[in-house]
Amino acid sequence: MALGSFAFVAASIWLWTIGDLFVKLAAGSGILFFGLCGIYMLIKLFDNRPGLIISKDGLLDNSSAVSGHLIKWENITEFKILQIESSKLLLIFVNNPQEFWDQANLFKRSVMKKNYDMYGTPIGISSNTLQCNFDELLEILKGEMKKVVGK
Repeated sequence: MALGSFAFVAASIWLWTIGDLFVKLAAGSGILFFGLCGIYMLIKLFDNRPGLIISKDGLLDNSSAVSGHLIKWENITEFKILQIESSKLLLIFVNNPQEFWDQANLFKRSVMKKNYDMYGTPIGISSNTLQCNFDELLEILKGEMKKVVGK
């Protein structure tokens, strides 16, 4: 993913050199967006923290740029899997979505609100960021939630 991002940065730089004002604006946006994505991917490549920590309190999500929050079992209402081409997204529905974006910075808040508008929940975990069998993960999460809160 990092290599793909940097390839788009290179393509955006090339567009910048040949384009008019509109193309330069689009190229600048591409350089900024894909450059940040590439840098983030390089950082995650060397990040040894677990992507998802399951405890008696809930889930600690460290899997993406908008993660870093504890999702308490009592706030989870359901799990769903959304498949987009070959990638799976674990959607975690909560009874308090407002609290998640109230605690987030501007970037995280905007991404969470976009997720909420598209999927009905601010929290989604991509299968690309975890090193486990996604279907087994869902069964483990459902089992833990049932043990802790009886749902």
